[in-house]
Amino acid sequence: MYKSAIKTYLITLLVLIAGFYAIIFVSDPYMLFHKHWFHQNKMYNNMRIQNYGLIKFGKFDGIIIGTSMLENTSADEATKKFNNVRFANLSVSGGSYYERFKILNMALKTKKIKHVIMSFDYNFSRSGKINTTFEPSLYSWNSIIGKAKIYSTNKALRCIFLNKQCDFIKFDINHPKAWYAKKIHNRRFGGFDNWIKFCKDDQIKDAFEQLKSENNDYSVMMAYYKEVINKEIIPLLQHEKTTFSIIIPPYSMLWWGKRKASLSELFEPYVYLIQKTAAYKNVKIYWFYDENYVSDITKYKDLTHYHHSINSLQLDAIKNGTNIINSNNYQEKFTSFRDKINNFDIQSYIDKITNF
Repeated sequence: MYKSAIKTYLITLLVLIAGFYAIIFVSDPYMLFHKHWFHQNKMYNNMRIQNYGLIKFGKFDGIIIGTSMLENTSADEATKKFNNVRFANLSVSGGSYYERFKILNMALKTKKIKHVIMSFDYNFSRSGKINTTFEPSLYSWNSIIGKAKIYSTNKALRCIFLNKQCDFIKFDINHPKAWYAKKIHNRRFGGFDNWIKFCKDDQIKDAFEQLKSENNDYSVMMAYYKEVINKEIIPLLQHEKTTFSIIIPPYSMLWWGKRKASLSELFEPYVYLIQKTAAYKNVKIYWFYDENYVSDITKYKDLTHYHHSINSLQLDAIKNGTNIINSNNYQEKFTSFRDKINNFDIQSYIDKITNF
């Protein structure tokens, strides 16, 4: 009698556990196990998680991946401009190099990727390698652990069992996280006055502090970028059949102007990247600071974020083989850019913020 009760209890428990995980598998709102059965034409809003399903089940052989600097880049436009490549934009807002490495490493090992367009950004925080919502094991070979961690969160369980907090957006591999059309961002283009007008008071204060001065330990910064390049970029380039187009995002002259005294140090990560990738025939690096628009503040909504039309111009440069920076021309390009910075009137913008 006692043994029979225990047996019944254990069987019931196993059935309940099996049923619990069966519901998770069938529902699978984040598309980690299979294509959507119940959430057609939808995808999860968090690209740090959703990229796994897009890579596993999406039909593409070209990838655009960066931070907010490439989120506005149209994968459809890239597909039209590059023959025989279907692109998807997998960019992650504020994505660290480690996160992008894990995502790209999985994609390159599981799909025949012909072309990767990626950004080499300044990482403004460098406070850590992993966002709290990013699960590295999801993109590793033993991804069942990562899937279990993702679906053990309160938010995921509420989505599956209560249909709440699902946070879906329309299924889109063109540019799912594009921000250029959102009013909160779009209205700040068109001139520095618009930036000031539509910024919150704390943003104005931050901008003023940024424009005044900045103190950095550049030896620490350079050590960080050496590690990034050696561990999170160079290993990807071993995929010799994949073309890599590395975009150096053109921040505004306001961002550079306050750093006039530190330009040599700020150029060093670029120099190291150029030198380390020189031996790879499948890599080209693109530099846009020769273009006039970097001095046109109407093309920026803040110190770094540029208008989406510039993302299109970047695709044109890659297609046409222009704006390439390499070991033969980088010193000339740096000298030209230094002159442009030195001739830029940053004080007038500081005065506008001070008088706001």
